[in-house]
Amino acid sequence: LQSEHPELWPQVVLVDGNGTLHPRRFGSACQLGVELDIPTIGVAKNFLHIDGLSADARSLKQAFQQAAAPPLEIELSNADTVYGMAVAPGGGASGATNPIFVSTGHRVSLRTAVDIVRKCSRHRVPEPIRVADQRSRARAREIEAKDSTD
Repeated sequence: LQSEHPELWPQVVLVDGNGTLHPRRFGSACQLGVELDIPTIGVAKNFLHIDGLSADARSLKQAFQQAAAPPLEIELSNADTVYGMAVAPGGGASGATNPIFVSTGHRVSLRTAVDIVRKCSRHRVPEPIRVADQRSRARAREIEAKDSTD
């Protein structure tokens, strides 16, 4: 695709999963980015516990509920490593207090990753991931319905 139609090659890929916000610091967003040598961003809907990281899902959700105004971002780090950011893309005004977890995958800084995720978000989950989820679930239902009638 890249050699035959470079105009179709994506500039960045949002992955429904983790990048460096991962126990081994190498989640699916990192894997895809390295394999394809393309910029990737990990966007996870659930918090993945990492040893040495003081944050947990409950405390992060409480922090977002208590925040007065956007931007709602909490750096997820320990003494010497930044793993990612907990982000509420909608901010306090839209009532989005359940964060998503953004991390670098490959060839993207954390600040750029968060900015791209925010710009792609009309809801809690960025549009490319939200639409992919909806379409894959619809297709799975079609296949399941077809299998049950056969």
